[in-house]
This record gives sequence, structure tokens and C-alpha cells, in this order.
Amino acid sequence: MSRRRTLGPKKKLALLVSAVTVAGGGAFVMASTSNASQAPTTKSAADSTVCQGLATALGNNQKFIEGQRANPDAQSEARIANREAVIAEIELKQRASGCAVGESAQDSRPAQPSQPAPPAPDEQAGGAGCEGWAGRES
Repeated sequence: MSRRRTLGPKKKLALLVSAVTVAGGGAFVMASTSNASQAPTTKSAADSTVCQGLATALGNNQKFIEGQRANPDAQSEARIANREAVIAEIELKQRASGCAVGESAQDSRPAQPSQPAPPAPDEQAGGAGCEGWAGRES
């Protein structure tokens, strides 16, 4: 009593073309957004959280060694040797992570301007000590 429906050749071809299009589009999106498709680059501490953490650790260890050399005590040589081994390990991790090897947090911080930038001309005529609050209600 029920009639069996079949797909004609035109519908089969259209279905095949649409399935290939969807699969190809998905593959293209996955390939273009994955990390594997990008050329490896050396990142600075400002580019990556991992690089920033390693750079901070490196800087802290370097400062510790400088402090031990400035004010040595009976254990300073052992502490310095230990920290130098830690620095070598941090540099290995920087290399493996694609970070700039040997970059410490002190090296990678952007230079702070010595004086604040002068305000734009339209801000100078603002209000009497209420710059930034003009037009706002409490």
C-alpha cells in the first residue's frame, strides 16, 4: 500500500555535491584556524602568557643571583649554582615553547614614558579639574 520513494539521479548528484561542499568547507576552516598551519615564530614575553611567565621566572632568578653576589654568605655559592641550573631549565622551556630564549621580564617590558603625554587640545578646555567627567551625571 505504501509507495517507496527513491531519489532520482539529479537529486543524488545535488546531495553529493552539497555534502562535499560542506565537508570541504569544514576542512578548510579547521586547517586555517589551527595552530599547526601557522609558521613557527619566536614570541616575546608580551605575545604569550607562557612566555611572560617564563621571562618573569628568569628575571627573578637573575635578580636573586645578583643579590647573592652582592651580599655573599656561607651558602651563596650553592644557592647561585642551584639558581643557574634553574635558569638553564627555564631557557630550555623557553626554547621548547617558541619564546625568545634568555628574555627576562625586565628586558621585555615596554618602555614607560618619562613624562605623561600632553592632553589633546579639546581636553585642555575641559572643566576646572573635572576632565573626563564632563557631561556625566552623578
